Parts: sequence; C-alpha cells; structure tokens
Amino acid sequence: MTGGVPGPVPRLRIRVRGVVQGVGFRPFAWREATRLGLAGWVENDAAGVSIEVAGPAAALAEFRRSVETGPPSARVEGVEVEAVAPGHGGAGDGAGEPFAILDSHRCGGAPSGIPADMATCPACLAEVHDPAERRHGHPFATCADCGPRFTLVESLPWDRPRTAMHDFAPCAACAREYADPADRRFHAETIAC
Repeated sequence: MTGGVPGPVPRLRIRVRGVVQGVGFRPFAWREATRLGLAGWVENDAAGVSIEVAGPAAALAEFRRSVETGPPSARVEGVEVEAVAPGHGGAGDGAGEPFAILDSHRCGGAPSGIPADMATCPACLAEVHDPAERRHGHPFATCADCGPRFTLVESLPWDRPRTAMHDFAPCAACAREYADPADRRFHAETIAC
C-alpha cells in the first residue's frame, strides 16, 4: 500500500486435471476458498476443474496447496497455475465478494477422468441406520463424498443433467441440501431421498 491507496489484489487461474469430477472437488474448493476469505469461482469443464481466485498472497498460497491434494476421493494428476492481471473481468477483488460454484461448461481439451463408484461414506451409513433420519433404510443415500459415479455418468462435465439422474428432480428437502454450502450434500449430483 502506498499513500493509503490499496494495490491490486493478487489473482490466480488454476487448472486441475485428473479424476477431479464427481469427487466433490467444487464443494471442496468452495469450502477452502470461503475458509480463507478468497473471492472467485470454480467450475467443471470437459478437461477437469477450472478455478479463478483472488485475495491475499498468503491465503492464495494455502489455497493452492489444498487444491494440489484435493478432496479424499480425487486423484489430482496435474495443476497449472498462472497469475491473472487485475481488472480483466474475472475473479473479484477479494474484499467480501463470495466464492461461487459456477455451472459447468464444455470446452476443448482431453476429457477428465471418470471416477469409479465409491462406497457409502460413514456419515451416509449412519443416516441409513438411524430411524430418526429421513433417509433411514434408503438404499441410495449418497453425498458429495460417496456413491455411484461411473455407473451414472453419461457425459462430462460431471453435473446432474449429464447423469442418469437427469430425469429425477430432487424433492424440496434434497434441493435445500444441494444448495446449502454448510451441508455435505452441497452440489452432490447424485442426491436423492
């Protein structure tokens, strides 16, 4: 800062390749960016995951380290990072603008890997076995971290309209979970009850 005028906020564009769709990568990136107070967005595309993020340099470095590992079910095979000039119309200035999960889009590049179906996670199993839970006894309980992937995907990028679930609209309660960043079913494409 010089003379009381803040300087430009650092911005990064990050491309992640590997098995990074259908594994909860976008909700993971959202949680990490929100925890670190960063602005920007994350989206799936045909080649993997794209992220643009802005904020303090130390927070960006921590975010980058998190992305290189990814969520537990991801298999990150490559991460490309480039600095983006301020004022290009991308991520916000990092001053209170929320980080967002954008709708996926198709673009060129090698297709992202499709993950294998994943075993039901302990949290979903606990719901299935708990008579007080609305998914008690439900054979298809899943969240962003577990459930079918390979057997449901029809095309990439990984989004519900490109899965065998496209004809099944979620109920109001499932839709609330899907839209709630604090819920483990946030952007869980296989959500059902």
